[in-house]
Amino acid sequence: MGSLQVKYVNPITNVCIIRTSRKEYQNVWAAITMVRSIGNYPVVFNLLDLSGSLQACKTAALKCEESKFEQYKLMVGDRFSSDDTNRINNYLDRIKVLEH
Repeated sequence: MGSLQVKYVNPITNVCIIRTSRKEYQNVWAAITMVRSIGNYPVVFNLLDLSGSLQACKTAALKCEESKFEQYKLMVGDRFSSDDTNRINNYLDRIKVLEH
């Protein structure tokens, strides 16, 4: 699977963007469903978007990340700091600048 690329990973929200060729996407999808752990960490993959363009994936990832960050803000309440805001914006910016 030479066309497989991990374009984005967020360890806070556990969102990632994986890019592959149209020719191999079904093989990648099938392989990912078989992964149960990475290292000693159990994982479950959920497909948020399957698209023919990186722009559409970026839009779906931004929507998901913004929602998860809002949930995080509610969860931590008044412990939410300016450092947290900077970290969140850094992750959102990393999605916005993704290119092929």
